[in-house]
Amino acid sequence: ANIPLFQKYSPDSTYCRAVLWSGFSISAKNKQLIIDATPPYIPENATEKILTELIEQLKENTPENEHAFYQMVATHLATLSVSIPNEKIPSEELQKTIDNLFASDYHNYTPNGKKIITILSDEMINKLFE
Repeated sequence: ANIPLFQKYSPDSTYCRAVLWSGFSISAKNKQLIIDATPPYIPENATEKILTELIEQLKENTPENEHAFYQMVATHLATLSVSIPNEKIPSEELQKTIDNLFASDYHNYTPNGKKIITILSDEMINKLFE
């Protein structure tokens, strides 16, 4: 889907980082950003609305640091996954949903199985410097 809203943003903008971090796959072509793939929890016909809401939320409340940025995007995604129209979701429920969205038993690995972090014991470190 080619979303006109993204024509004014560069691929390294805060808004595009939010979209990528949300699980969307985007590419830049002819000064436009094109949505190549959407996360499985996003209905295809709702993509433009969801991304527009996310960007508007980021415009209204610019996060002061990286953590606040990711927390805002995560909260937006959590709201999507549990939202019932016209009903306010308790913050505890949102936090639980955020934790479930990003929690993994295999947090040291990427989704395709590549290792992100290796925890070394003192013994292993000493062997490296012998």
